[in-house]
Amino acid sequence: MLCIDYADIHPDIIVLGKSLSGGFLPVSACLSSDQIVMGLETGHHSSNFSEFTLGNVCVNAAIDVLIE
Repeated sequence: MLCIDYADIHPDIIVLGKSLSGGFLPVSACLSSDQIVMGLETGHHSSNFSEFTLGNVCVNAAIDVLIE
């Protein structure tokens, strides 16, 4: 679903912008490998809205639509 899937590019971190929820809510995300994430110190990579249930539900629904 990302451009890197079609190229020989392997970034350390990918930032997905605010349209991740399909335009319903401003939701962003950072994707990375386990190797990178496990190297972060606890509390240095969290978000104010990381436990925002409505945002998470919107993202899951938008991804389901993209997959279909």
